[in-house]
Amino acid sequence: MALLDLVKQVAEANDGVVEAEDRGRVRIAVRPTLDSGALAPTYRIEVSVVGGTLRAREHGTRLLPAYCPERHINVDGSFCLHWAEEETLEFSTEDNVVLWWGKLLTFLRRQIAVDSLRRWPGKGDARAHGPEAARQQASAERAAVALGGGFAVALNEGRLSAKRSSNAGHNRVRLFLDGQRVVSVGVETGRVLTLRSRCPCSRRDGKPLPIIACADHASALATLALSLEGSASAEREFFEFAAARGHLCCGSVEGCPLPRAEHEAIREAA
Repeated sequence: MALLDLVKQVAEANDGVVEAEDRGRVRIAVRPTLDSGALAPTYRIEVSVVGGTLRAREHGTRLLPAYCPERHINVDGSFCLHWAEEETLEFSTEDNVVLWWGKLLTFLRRQIAVDSLRRWPGKGDARAHGPEAARQQASAERAAVALGGGFAVALNEGRLSAKRSSNAGHNRVRLFLDGQRVVSVGVETGRVLTLRSRCPCSRRDGKPLPIIACADHASALATLALSLEGSASAEREFFEFAAARGHLCCGSVEGCPLPRAEHEAIREAA
């Protein structure tokens, strides 16, 4: 079965009504089912096949911004539904299409939440903006899992952070958990600076060990700190580049790093 035929079949069985098809594109009216039982708005979504993968964008309605990194809407209006480097979808089977369509429905439900919350819900499971920031984020996630002791949960909840500093010409990155310093890592060496201090992990046997003797945690802590700082730095560069290209904040999400349009800034100050 052709890929778009699979999409139509899956959509019709899951909150979608096919309205039109033309030249490798299918337009579907989608009203996602909400857990609350409330009626969701109907989004008109265009799904196309690009390079063997599926791409979705709004077409025929204006319920979403034309571009908003904070809402995971790309500059061409397409939706960022998954990150291919970490989650490859072959789109060769119905199961692949069902998984992708489920991501689209989740994406639209979160867009509805953004309209009232003015922030992206589930921020911990969203990818950082820009490919380099996302790669660094994935590296930090793997390191947090290797450390155990709730590090993965803390990372998902946004309780971990990293800050770069310089002292006497030496660059270091400090890793913080709930605002408290955990370790410092030398940027040039890529190593934890205090290897004989107690490892911050929670060992199952309850016996604290110095970082240097605690499994591979010295490497994991260094990777976590450097990757967190690298992701934050790459994301700042992403928004700086977008701003330099003239992209403005759509005004729908609080704390967006993009500059606001002049009329929006005036209205907000009034």
